[in-house]
Amino acid sequence: MMKDYTVITDLEERLSSPGFSNEVEDGRSLPQFSYYTCVCGQPIRFEWRHLQEAGTGPHTELTESEAREIAEVARAQVQPHDDFLDFHCPKCKNPVRLYFRTWAGGRHGDAGADWRFIVEGRSESPTTPPTVR
Repeated sequence: MMKDYTVITDLEERLSSPGFSNEVEDGRSLPQFSYYTCVCGQPIRFEWRHLQEAGTGPHTELTESEAREIAEVARAQVQPHDDFLDFHCPKCKNPVRLYFRTWAGGRHGDAGADWRFIVEGRSESPTTPPTVR
């Protein structure tokens, strides 16, 4: 059964940081980030290794039909070199795919990822997500 999919480009309402970086700015880095689901507000924490693993190939954690449906919805937004991390929310079980682009450079081996957009599937009506801190 096809779910209702939404493309999210205003990422501040879903992600706890504007991107990932091991680069130190103002005395701190952004080694972790949290995603807040649209239906249940469940915070899901990720680390750099999750993005590295996701960027190594077209592996998906979604069902074949969910992956195909999300790829179709995202087609207009995806650009070459975009990677994705996808998963099911552990609480509401809705599929999510976070598209990102990794980067590397700088004098000290800096690396990170810039968020591009999110595609969320939902089988329930959305609720207001919690305020991201």
